[in-house]
Amino acid sequence: MSQQERKRFITEIGTFSAAGVERAAWGWDKHATGHLDSFHEAERAAYGAALALFARGHITSDQFGTLARPMDEALPWLLPKEPPHPYPVGDREV
Repeated sequence: MSQQERKRFITEIGTFSAAGVERAAWGWDKHATGHLDSFHEAERAAYGAALALFARGHITSDQFGTLARPMDEALPWLLPKEPPHPYPVGDREV
């Protein structure tokens, strides 16, 4: 993980609005297993993305994608070659 990526990730996670948390939670629900409350889903998505960024040099690109994909719904720069999935308007809480 480059210092620039680390700084960007920490900065963006720290300034998430309620909509950002919902988007990350939706990403976790869509790409991972389990139905937790939104905060815990977003938290797991953030942990997965952080692990992906820190371990990038030691894991395959498929493993990186699996870990980063839920958070990529809220931070599309994590997987720039994959477009974000459509976020259903009816699912938004904010």
